[in-house]
Amino acid sequence: MSWRTTRISGQQPGTNQQVAVVDLGSNSWRLVVFTYGSGPWWKLTDELYETVRIGAGLASTGRLSDEAMRRGHETLQVFARFCRANRIEPPDVHVVATSAIRDAANGQAFLDQAQLDTGLEIEVLDARAEAFFGYVAAVNTTTLDDGVVLDIGGGSMQLTAVRDRRSGPTVSFPLGAVRVTEELLAGDGPAKRKQ
Repeated sequence: MSWRTTRISGQQPGTNQQVAVVDLGSNSWRLVVFTYGSGPWWKLTDELYETVRIGAGLASTGRLSDEAMRRGHETLQVFARFCRANRIEPPDVHVVATSAIRDAANGQAFLDQAQLDTGLEIEVLDARAEAFFGYVAAVNTTTLDDGVVLDIGGGSMQLTAVRDRRSGPTVSFPLGAVRVTEELLAGDGPAKRKQ
């Protein structure tokens, strides 16, 4: 596996606390650590990223493949060790899974084994919650007042109407990049220019 990690300098010493958020997407998995202290400040201080492709093959079989689950378990063990090494307590580690694990016939079996192996509690977001978090990210990183937030991942795409920066109706479609690629392009390799 080709781990990418980002260490952000300038972490405040002292009594600061950390919280880790782990996103188990259909294609990539990311652990981000935020440091916060007294008062209204926080800072992104660490990040781990891995392209796990847990949803690879899901469109054709309806199941997580053995190889994808192996990659997932290995990555979660690295994330759990990272949190322990950085003294981030279990209640401060928030792990969420999205459409691939949610939709897979063997998703719960994967989660049960992952929790047993790592001690991490994993929450599976439903489509509405996944769309809401995409909306929150979009409105807090843009000047969007009115429009639509389109959040596309590896396994699904969420659309959320925005009016006066507030969330409106939401819909989710099984149109993620990994899922659509597997359904529309033949073969396992990268897409050819003609495709």
